[in-house]
Amino acid sequence: MKNWFDHKMSAFEFMKIGFVDPFNNEIVFEGLQDKRITVETSMVSERSSFYVEFGSGVPAYRRDDGMIIAAAVTSDDFLCIAVWKDLDSVSNKMGSLADGSVVCEIREK
Repeated sequence: MKNWFDHKMSAFEFMKIGFVDPFNNEIVFEGLQDKRITVETSMVSERSSFYVEFGSGVPAYRRDDGMIIAAAVTSDDFLCIAVWKDLDSVSNKMGSLADGSVVCEIREK
């Protein structure tokens, strides 16, 4: 994550990878706690063929240029990391995850 915060991964938008429990957001974003923000609604990232929704309460982090990044685990144990261009682009189109959920969900269009 530090490379993304240092503007060394400008093309990075989304990643889904296999995952081993337990997921710890503090380890993934180690040293970046001062960048952490609270997003009160679920966050939806629209990709070319699918949507990714992060539940409200998932920790998000803001870079100095306003871009937002968040990471969460799907119910089938994949780690998803998504980037938004700014807080205004965090869409809440689907809104199907319960408030306080700390998982993400991927759905085809």
